[in-house]
Amino acid sequence: MSILDTVYLRQVLDSLYGFFARRYLDTSMLSIPYYYMEKARVYDKKDVEAIAFLSAIYDYQMRVGTLRNHFIKMINTLVDHGLRLNDLSMESVYRGVFDRLLKDIGFFHRFDPCGEAVPWILRAVYNIDLEYVASRSSEPDRALVKALWSELKRYWSMIPCSARVRVKRVIPRPDTRSPLKRINLFLRWMVRDEYPDLVYGGVLISLD
Repeated sequence: MSILDTVYLRQVLDSLYGFFARRYLDTSMLSIPYYYMEKARVYDKKDVEAIAFLSAIYDYQMRVGTLRNHFIKMINTLVDHGLRLNDLSMESVYRGVFDRLLKDIGFFHRFDPCGEAVPWILRAVYNIDLEYVASRSSEPDRALVKALWSELKRYWSMIPCSARVRVKRVIPRPDTRSPLKRINLFLRWMVRDEYPDLVYGGVLISLD
């Protein structure tokens, strides 16, 4: 194969990658941060980071199509009521949004049927500088898990008992031997520098 043939083949494969990356984005929970950016009236870097984390951490033991539909309806409910993602960390807002949502979809996730862990996970994520934590560790996945649980412990006594059970099922424990696939899924979305991943410069996403 000549150099010209090699160059042409690479161009064709690159164009096909871009085509299929866009075409099949909707088969991945990575489509949810993009959906949020499309629908939200106002958002910033932290909002995108938070919805990406939430999408990755719930991406297990359910069909992607069903879970994606539940997240889309959650985002639509927020947008329809002029709310931002961070507002879900407030108990009153969470109750109102999920009461409406669950009437429509029946359950949120197999291991968190009412989405009870959502407000507490979001509170932790918004209070932590995930980029700082991840970029200063040789094991960014475990560093993030430790930081999340350290933050959650600050208000653990405020979390209802049923919600504590859900948080434990969704967020892996710091001392686990798990490969932390969902944490690494989030990190992959945030650091790889080609579409469809969410990097726009820097260690994690930057919308500046």
